[in-house]
Amino acid sequence: MNRYWTLAGPPSTPWPTEATYEVAEAAMPVPGPNQALTRTIYVSLDPYQWGYQRRGAVAVGDPCHARTVSQVVASNIDGIVPGDFVFGTNGWAEYGLMGEGVARPAYMIPRKLDPAQGKISNALDVLGMLGLTAYAGLMLQCAPRPGETVVVSAAAGGFTEITGGIGCGGRLAGAGP
Repeated sequence: MNRYWTLAGPPSTPWPTEATYEVAEAAMPVPGPNQALTRTIYVSLDPYQWGYQRRGAVAVGDPCHARTVSQVVASNIDGIVPGDFVFGTNGWAEYGLMGEGVARPAYMIPRKLDPAQGKISNALDVLGMLGLTAYAGLMLQCAPRPGETVVVSAAAGGFTEITGGIGCGGRLAGAGP
């Protein structure tokens, strides 16, 4: 069986509560041609997911959406073998499929990860969406010069941590609530 978290009903509160989610079970996914079955190791729980759920992008009964790092259990994809680590979108589920015909946001492209190159969990933070957002926002949009002060509003969590880690040759200040 494949266990996963799903919405218990359409979100009706401003913030999630204990009653918002429930654990469900379904048959283990079976990989088809050009697909692989993967076991979730890391799940990225990000603030955008609540908005995603409130907009109805996650159907009640379906696994909640999330980016994941997983290990391949079975594969029908050339170049992907059992034991490989991959970035994907299993969501809040123990197992999921990746590959041809598996629904995912267009910008979340599954890819093989090489643990010899660094921690595989980095695919969800500094080398993932948070890192890309921090880099693009700071270096491409802001383009600070040495000696300038950069202020990051709503300074909390991974984005600000990564922005500060990138550095800007000047001063970085966080502004939170």
